[in-house]
Amino acid sequence: MASIDLTDPVLVLSQFSDTQTYVKTVTRLRILSPVEIVFPSTMCDGGNMSKLFKVVNENFQVCRLIRQLLLLPAKRSVNEH
Repeated sequence: MASIDLTDPVLVLSQFSDTQTYVKTVTRLRILSPVEIVFPSTMCDGGNMSKLFKVVNENFQVCRLIRQLLLLPAKRSVNEH
């Protein structure tokens, strides 16, 4: 999880294991009180919404959830110079 406080621009990266109910994630988000939460579009596409996206959406309805399309650089072939 990454978070940025725009009043004091510091990037905080967190890594932790969580349960299937995402209790630690929800708790961490409640501490942060986010205005926006960004998800990769693959976690929230139509009928394929991930459980994490659903849990966050249920617990943070006042936040703006943003579906971000992740663009990865194209793989180069071995023959390219």
